[in-house]
Amino acid sequence: MNRIADLGDRILEVQRDLGLKNPDFFSPGINPDKLGSMKEFSMSGFDSELFSLFAWKNGATLDPSVPMKDLWLVPGFYLLPFSKAIEINKYLSKNIEDYSRFYYPLTSSGSSNHHFVDLSRKGAASGKVPVFYYDPEGDMIVNQIYDDIEAMFSAILECYMQNAFYVGLEGYLKKNAQREAMISREYNPKSEYWRRDDLF
Repeated sequence: MNRIADLGDRILEVQRDLGLKNPDFFSPGINPDKLGSMKEFSMSGFDSELFSLFAWKNGATLDPSVPMKDLWLVPGFYLLPFSKAIEINKYLSKNIEDYSRFYYPLTSSGSSNHHFVDLSRKGAASGKVPVFYYDPEGDMIVNQIYDDIEAMFSAILECYMQNAFYVGLEGYLKKNAQREAMISREYNPKSEYWRRDDLF
């Protein structure tokens, strides 16, 4: 089993242990042969983390009858299906001047905020690329937020394990932002986002 799938399965296991329905609303991964035929993976490499991510799960099931909170991988964000990531990439790179055609979203808040990878970055072809946070109402490209997808998943898992992500009284995921930042700094030493002075 690849490292991304292992971490992802452990995250979903913790969600189940918390009594959340969220793991039920992840779509099965895309067949590796089908992934291999997609042009995006000629840029990222067939042994890349991006390939491993979508071979594990093809994002959340975007059924309008499912409450957004039941789709979240982390509080406030769900994993995008790859077809939706391509759709967002095409729309934003066409309509937003500074949004590159090499930016591929991984997660979404359900509005415009999302995490993305830049497939033009050095390292994309060899497998690992950093993850960035897109916030159109803040900085166009805020700082790098995760060193790579494995580091992102490792930090997410540890946030669950240390109760930085937890189920609130309302019955859905919430977070302790300071604890999340502390954990994320540890797992992502090359990412400046978690060292910002204006996070809290």
